Amino acid sequence: MRVAIVGSRSRDCRDEVFAAVAALPDGTTVVSGGAKGVDRWAAQAARERGLEVVEHLPQIPRGASRQEAIAELMGRNTKIAQDCDRMIAFPHPEANGSGGTWDSIRKAQRMGKEVDIR
Repeated sequence: MRVAIVGSRSRDCRDEVFAAVAALPDGTTVVSGGAKGVDRWAAQAARERGLEVVEHLPQIPRGASRQEAIAELMGRNTKIAQDCDRMIAFPHPEANGSGGTWDSIRKAQRMGKEVDIR
């Protein structure tokens, strides 16, 4: 099973992320976007457990415009959603459905993936 664990860079929930990874079955692959915060904590916790980690890092070229950078980040979110069987998401409670985490959530849901929002 491939489980994406994504979340807001500003969310303070390290212990919750580590607990989510600890609850995954042995042999699970953790899919991450590599961003600071939730993504990196999930990857760290998975590696400490000996689980495989796949990180979809954005490829933003030097000198890219803000619009180009956002397009790359949204494309990365699509890759994460495509690469998982289910997703555990930690959006910022005040995000009101906006931002990269919610973009990932919506994409996974449209693909018919189970999404656990925490």
